[in-house]
Amino acid sequence: MRSVFRTGVPGSKTRITDLEASCAVRIASHPLMGEVSSSLDAFKALKEQINDQAEEVWVLALNSQLQLVAKEMIFRGTADQCLIHPRDIFRFLIINNACSFVIAHNHPSNNVLPSEQDLQFTQKLYNLALLFQIALNDHLVICRDKYFSMADHGYFKKWKKSPKYKVSKLTEGLPRYFERDPYFRLVGE
Repeated sequence: MRSVFRTGVPGSKTRITDLEASCAVRIASHPLMGEVSSSLDAFKALKEQINDQAEEVWVLALNSQLQLVAKEMIFRGTADQCLIHPRDIFRFLIINNACSFVIAHNHPSNNVLPSEQDLQFTQKLYNLALLFQIALNDHLVICRDKYFSMADHGYFKKWKKSPKYKVSKLTEGLPRYFERDPYFRLVGE
């Protein structure tokens, strides 16, 4: 196996193998889908995909630079409801090695305001995201030509200050050593 030297810090040499070099080329040649650093960016990334006949839930998986690495419709429902489970969302995020994410769903009624169920689900998802250490950046409710951002309207800041779901409730049934982990004591308690 041939090895190549590249310089990182002036005066130092880092050895990389052919395999590492080929991986770097493959990664560099794979175009990212764009930056999603605001609710408007997320809306633009999803506007064309959303179906206005049935509720759909979409997830945007982001890397540490807020670049879109994957997007997928996770659930499709009826004209006025959509059954959803956090497990499927986090499976998608973990498979795509996401560092953070944006979730969005549409209201075929064209009423952009989130329902009480939307808010409750998002708060639960927000707290689960803390547990998984994959940040939930926003939840959008999308209609034909407008959207509502829960982050822009201050819901995430409110939930950060007074979480409804304590980590102790989220970790029920997990082995007892989780209770001694400092991360679990800091989040929500």
